[in-house]
Amino acid sequence: MKAIHDFKSKEDLERKAGQSYVIKNPLFYLCDVNEEIKQVNDPIILNDKKSIMLSAEKNLTDIFNKHRKAGDTWLVTNEMCPSYTLDLHENLVKTIDAYILSQNQYCIIQNPYDHHTGTNKNGIKELRKGPSVFFLQTGEEIFENLIRSI
Repeated sequence: MKAIHDFKSKEDLERKAGQSYVIKNPLFYLCDVNEEIKQVNDPIILNDKKSIMLSAEKNLTDIFNKHRKAGDTWLVTNEMCPSYTLDLHENLVKTIDAYILSQNQYCIIQNPYDHHTGTNKNGIKELRKGPSVFFLQTGEEIFENLIRSI
């Protein structure tokens, strides 16, 4: 949405002329005369086998209340939310399919993501054994792109 003139929204928010913003309402939204629809985005449905990688165009705080710097990328899975609607200054980088390892399979993850520090352990390799279902986090790769059998 974009404000055409300064006004107070139905949600009692002050909107300034030229201001862009996102309205997230699963049912419907009736525009004010002071608003212009710029784009309609359908939510992206997430499940156990599909997640999305997002990036920040500029510094922002996402819907999970996490500060993101311009250029940051992050993964959103269905454990975080069942569907996701892109917010202002967020871009969809790609959809990511889950890797599924059976009981007799394993792989080596290169540059594993450390959830405590929010960074990758560059140059480190980590063994992942099945049975397991997982998504590669930002910066992670499967070594030699191989899932191996025991």
